[in-house]
Amino acid sequence: MKVELVGAIVVILVVVSIVYATSISVPFKSGVTEEERKHLKPVNEVFRETASMLWKERVFDTIFQGVVIFSAVIAVLTLLRREKGG
Repeated sequence: MKVELVGAIVVILVVVSIVYATSISVPFKSGVTEEERKHLKPVNEVFRETASMLWKERVFDTIFQGVVIFSAVIAVLTLLRREKGG
C-alpha cells in the first residue's frame, strides 16, 4: 500500500514538473539576420540528416543506449513486482 502511494506521488510530481517545464516561455533572440536565415535548412531536412548520421556513424552507441534503457526498465519492473502468497 505504501509503495503504491509513494509511486503515485512520484509520478504526479514528475508529470507536474514536465508540464511546468514545457509551459515556460522564455524570450529567445537568436541573433540571426535575415540574410543568414536564407541559408538555413528546413527543420525536416535537419531531422532527416541527424537520424541518418545516428544510424550510419553512431549505430553501436544508439543500440547500446537502447539496451541500457530496456535493461533499466526490466530491473525496475522486477523490483516492483508483487511477491507470491503475500
